[in-house]
Amino acid sequence: MPENRKDIFNSIRLERNISYPFPTIVSIVSIFIIVAAYSILGIGRYNMSFYLSPGWNSTAITEKLVESVNTVSSRAIAFPILDFVYVVVLLVPLLIAFNLAQGYSNGQMRTLLSYPIRRRTVLLLKSGLVILLVSSSGTLGVLFSLLYFFPFSISLNSFLILIATFWISVSLIASTCTLLAVVSRSARITAFVGMGLWMVALSDLSMPYTHPLLRYPLFPIQVAVSYIDSSVSVFFREQTTLFDVIFGSGSALILSVALLILSVFIFKRQEI
Repeated sequence: MPENRKDIFNSIRLERNISYPFPTIVSIVSIFIIVAAYSILGIGRYNMSFYLSPGWNSTAITEKLVESVNTVSSRAIAFPILDFVYVVVLLVPLLIAFNLAQGYSNGQMRTLLSYPIRRRTVLLLKSGLVILLVSSSGTLGVLFSLLYFFPFSISLNSFLILIATFWISVSLIASTCTLLAVVSRSARITAFVGMGLWMVALSDLSMPYTHPLLRYPLFPIQVAVSYIDSSVSVFFREQTTLFDVIFGSGSALILSVALLILSVFIFKRQEI
């Protein structure tokens, strides 16, 4: 079935009007921003102490202060973002369930497929909007809190690493739930199995006995946190490097794409 840019824009508009009308989308974005911002309140447990000895040097003290603030700000955002992923594990399956899986029973899927647009586009649009809403809202919440607690002192490298792995983690969770929704065609199964599967998986993956080759692709945000905060590396009895972060994030991204491809393959052959 041929499709053009106008058809895609029409399908995006239709999907937004049906699944995410104005009050709904504002509520979803607001909830994720508030939850993400609230997670950063854990920054309060970090503190710094300086003692001035006789003959202290103001330049050296200033440089040490700037370095310490950058270090603390990086570590302070690591664990809150990691905690926020556990919230994502609960909410993303619900969004996928009621946006995608429920579309089989309420006629929404049939309505979208009545437009001259490919099934692949419909499925990727539904999954992609969830990823975009959750990831962008969480990023904004974290950024607002960081600018409040540590204005102009955020370690850019650490921030980019954490946010990138956060987006990839959301994509992996969403792609898994998308496959569940397509296979089961049930909102309940998608929601409960998706939440249960990922909660159990993250609980096991956060333990030191889990093999790194299993933890890296399934829990990339944990690898990023371990790289930024050395105390986590001690807990896992391993030294995490930037290569480990890249390997974990890349593997998780490839796995996400593979799950979406499999979902599209099944979706194309379903009778709606």
